[in-house]
Amino acid sequence: MAADSTIHASAVLAGPKAVLIRGPSGSGKSLLAWNLINAASQGLLTFTRLVGDDRLQVVAQSGRLLVQPAQALVSSFRAEFKKQLALTENVG
Repeated sequence: MAADSTIHASAVLAGPKAVLIRGPSGSGKSLLAWNLINAASQGLLTFTRLVGDDRLQVVAQSGRLLVQPAQALVSSFRAEFKKQLALTENVG
């Protein structure tokens, strides 16, 4: 995969590994990512962190696949994630 190409997916860091979630638009990738993140807040997973949502770069390096957000979308994801987090905290 070229360095500037991206895939349509979401990814969550869960402990020392990343979970890459692929599927067509509207299939629930973002919801599944959100549920994984919430699982950590409920003690079901030890640690989670959103890597990216919608567009990701997957890069082969030193025999591993590294997942990172597409750079053009990083700031918009952070803003949306903070908005969703605030909504969740206000409900509970």
